[in-house]
Amino acid sequence: MKLFTSIKRTLLLGLLLIIGTTLFAQDDYVITEPQETKKKANNILFGKMEDPDFTSYFLTASSFTLKSRDIRISNTDILFTKGSYGLTNNTMASVNFSFFGTITGSIKHKIDLDDDLKLAFSLGGGSLSSISSDSVMYVGGGQTILTYGDHNDNITFGLGYYHVKSTFDFNNGNSNLPLYKVYAGLQKQIGRRVFILADVIYFADFNLITGGVGVKIIIKDYMTLLIGVMPITQEYQYLNSRQIRESIILPILSYRIFLDRH
Repeated sequence: MKLFTSIKRTLLLGLLLIIGTTLFAQDDYVITEPQETKKKANNILFGKMEDPDFTSYFLTASSFTLKSRDIRISNTDILFTKGSYGLTNNTMASVNFSFFGTITGSIKHKIDLDDDLKLAFSLGGGSLSSISSDSVMYVGGGQTILTYGDHNDNITFGLGYYHVKSTFDFNNGNSNLPLYKVYAGLQKQIGRRVFILADVIYFADFNLITGGVGVKIIIKDYMTLLIGVMPITQEYQYLNSRQIRESIILPILSYRIFLDRH
């Protein structure tokens, strides 16, 4: 029983680390709009500001990408930091860091199917965690993302596959762990500077559901603040006989700073 509990905790830790770094693209945050757009929004006293942060939700990514040469820096719960750069208007690169030893890179490319319909593909990989030289977890994979809507109000659906490889046995004596995920995200503007955000991720292999829900506030034209919670629920059979459900709720506090280089 102790061995089973240890394995479950290790699996959950690995999944949390993957979720925390947003699976490379789940936390891609966009640079501000051009100066003309920002000035127009600021001059409308009672109008709605255009969202400068439209490439992600809490844990998942939309299909939108950075503009060429734009930069963003973000931090979540102090532990996770991410930097992104627009290679072109439709392609962006990102690097993730964390106190757990996470160092991963990714690239995302967007295709405009219509004015309100975007398709994107993301690939990434790197070190998921590095506790010691003998305890390292590597991860790699990609996802397909479809987004409908504009920068302020949109909905997204995504499919992804990631493979975790470790230098130690953690998955029932196996050092390999495949991760398939299906997810959806939603953003709705409810005020001049306030948005409601929600996303949900389902890991089919582990019958695990997680996501985020809360609000996003535009602090300035170049800064946003996200406040919410991340529920995690998993159902599994204990010793092939008893169905067990475990749940936990974690806080999310994230800020994003955007450097407009146009």
